[in-house]
Amino acid sequence: DHLVIGTWGRGVLIISPDRQHYTLKKMFAEFNDVQVNTIESATLDENGLIYFATKMGVMTGRITHDQGRPDIELKQLLRFSHNSKGLTHDMVHSMVRIEKDKFWIGTEYGLNLYDRHTGTVQKVYYQDNNTGSLSNNLITCLYKGKEDEIWIGTYQGGVNLFSPGNVRFIDKLPAVNHSNEKGMRYVKSIHQQSDGTLWIGTDYGLLSYTAD
Repeated sequence: DHLVIGTWGRGVLIISPDRQHYTLKKMFAEFNDVQVNTIESATLDENGLIYFATKMGVMTGRITHDQGRPDIELKQLLRFSHNSKGLTHDMVHSMVRIEKDKFWIGTEYGLNLYDRHTGTVQKVYYQDNNTGSLSNNLITCLYKGKEDEIWIGTYQGGVNLFSPGNVRFIDKLPAVNHSNEKGMRYVKSIHQQSDGTLWIGTDYGLLSYTAD
């Protein structure tokens, strides 16, 4: 399989399966070239289409070949817009596929539920005095758990949990989310082991959570 690496400001690096050839490909942009070509995260669908979260929206990539060398065709997919087909913010930090045609997209300001079948985006924000809302609008990371639940890492808001069938976000980790240590509430990464243990990377250090 090809190795695909997202870079900071230089686009996407594709390395051939035999690791003998590579191509560095950038998305063309008249303005904000570095932001467009800074890759924060990526996810893959069942047809081999790669979705890249960038500092200037979401772009897609499909691996091709040019005279025997690996290549990738990059296209802009989503940008900020106030309409129903735009994101809440251009700076995208994380993206996870939850169903065949549905993706969650975490941005600098708000969570977006993207339906690629209809091309529409449902926007979700923090709501003051609503305990069932997001705890913070800056979404740093998203992780799909073993039972299809979505763990949402935020800046200064800790971790939110969204389980299938629920209509609210759950304050699952109050010890993290309401800590006096600001660094603990700044979540940068989430991963779940096969036994269900959740590992949370924060500015305070590495934390683990096991459900009782």
